[in-house]
Amino acid sequence: MNIVQEEVERLGKNKALEKCIKESNDLLSYLKQKQEQLNQDTDDLKVQDVQIKVKYWADQSLKHEKSLNTVIKKYQKSIDKVFNFDLSEVYRHRIPLESTRCRQLVDRALIMHLLRIGDFEAANTIAKMDNIQVPDQLLSKFHELEEISEDLTVHHRLDKAIAWANVNKYNLQRIGSDLQFNLHKLKFIDIYKKNPSSPYPAYEYAKMNFPHFGNTHLDVISKLMSSTIFTPNEPENPYLDSINLTSSPYQKLFTQLSRDFCSFVGLSSESPIFNTLQASYIAIPNFIKFNKISKMKNEKLDWTSENELPFEVELPKSLQFHSIFICPVSKEETTPQNSPMALGCRHLISKDSLAKLKKRNSSIKCPYCPKTFAANEIQEVQFI
Repeated sequence: MNIVQEEVERLGKNKALEKCIKESNDLLSYLKQKQEQLNQDTDDLKVQDVQIKVKYWADQSLKHEKSLNTVIKKYQKSIDKVFNFDLSEVYRHRIPLESTRCRQLVDRALIMHLLRIGDFEAANTIAKMDNIQVPDQLLSKFHELEEISEDLTVHHRLDKAIAWANVNKYNLQRIGSDLQFNLHKLKFIDIYKKNPSSPYPAYEYAKMNFPHFGNTHLDVISKLMSSTIFTPNEPENPYLDSINLTSSPYQKLFTQLSRDFCSFVGLSSESPIFNTLQASYIAIPNFIKFNKISKMKNEKLDWTSENELPFEVELPKSLQFHSIFICPVSKEETTPQNSPMALGCRHLISKDSLAKLKKRNSSIKCPYCPKTFAANEIQEVQFI
């Protein structure tokens, strides 16, 4: 796959097409100029100069075309070389899409992915084809997420995101998210930088919104407030690191908001379709190599388990998941019948251990921290 990546980067670095477009626009402007001179019946027009200019443009365009075609051909050869395989041979345990149940599960995952990225039309088309009902309440929430996305990532407006975070502040606190503070922090910096001659608008905003976060973010708040003594771009400001934004702060905030949003509606933080395709892209060379070795030995190498690969695939941490959880109380592995349960403090214990704790008291005390919870504050956990 490194070969493909190198060719993609080489293709991206080739500026032949951009140069060709620029030179064509320059020639067009030149010809329009000459047309005006011709209309004005001036004696300055020299046909020979025009011919030389057009010939130079034609030669350069041909040169750019050859350069681009060479890179595209190399890219195509690399793609053909890497992906020249029969998928049915390389991976034997295919999804039986002829099964109505399997087809609906795949389509449901596709629909949820499309809703995440805001492609409601495509999601609705697939839902109608398979007669899958998407709850109106869920659709409404994803429409709200799409509106927030446009405001944040396109227009760099924070008001809708802040309003959403304020409505969901208790849920955000429950999962330990600092989204609400990060939104207010970015809003403060935005106000501060837009009013370099006066710190008072930023100060008033901080006075109204920062006190709620004094227990958790006092150090950051102190630096932000101290920075208002200086102008935003003053080199002597010792707190520049606190107010200088990293690259794409609005996109990063939306990514955090999207993760928290999905958590609230019972979805994984990342799209299962996206994770599956990403893992497949990384793993496919291993499958191809395994298949080639199998052919060279004229025998089918041992691969009998659908849930276990016959070789190791190195995946990044973001794609490493497991379904095994050992209860720290009972020291036993959880099962579908004895599933892991999350207490309000986010500590996990097994369902059986939770049942024993319930027998002793009406409220449940976490065995690992001093917090106590009611039964309705406990949720079942599913590892995917």
